[in-house]
Amino acid sequence: MFGNAVDAAIAAVSSLLLEVSSNPKPGNVDREHDFPDLRYEHFIMSSVSSFPIFLEIGMGKKRFGEGVFELIKNSKRWHKAENVHFGAFLLLTPLVHSWGDVEKAKRFVEESDYTDSLMIKKAFDLSRARVMETKELSLKDGVEEEIARKKIGVREWMEMAPKENFIAAELVNGYELSVKGSKLIFEYFEKFGDPNKAIVLTFVTFLSELLDPLNSEERD
Repeated sequence: MFGNAVDAAIAAVSSLLLEVSSNPKPGNVDREHDFPDLRYEHFIMSSVSSFPIFLEIGMGKKRFGEGVFELIKNSKRWHKAENVHFGAFLLLTPLVHSWGDVEKAKRFVEESDYTDSLMIKKAFDLSRARVMETKELSLKDGVEEEIARKKIGVREWMEMAPKENFIAAELVNGYELSVKGSKLIFEYFEKFGDPNKAIVLTFVTFLSELLDPLNSEERD
């Protein structure tokens, strides 16, 4: 848990920068591997530009959905790519709001309402992120009317996602994988004394245990 909103915002930006800079990460952009439409520099600019919005979130000035939307909106001011950090922003917003307190982050998710869901859908449309297909209320569908009519909050919406959608699962289950990943990073760092190796080994450990559905599609 961090001491103030500034610390929480710095931690969020640092986590984004360290993650994209770690190398090698199979199937992901890193400092030595780009995709034709998505480059390392896109993630760097998105990470750095997110600081003022994370700071406002940490200061309690943004609701869940508004925070995610403003993060995507500001990120898009600094690059022209699509599918940059939507999932990361969705996951980090409650943690920054709570200054890293997982229990408070869980309550922040649970207390969200349908207006947050609508703003997250708006953020998704702006980011044009890649997501899994789902039978109910897919992000790819025009679901705004149903969300508003049924007043579906974020947690309820995420419960409808496929079990392989780990971002949704984290929001529903209270950051179980994130807590495990945090412990793994520190264990690997203590063992090897190398932050890059610690992040990569944590990534590979999860990759060996969990199917990454977005990496199952081959890219040239």
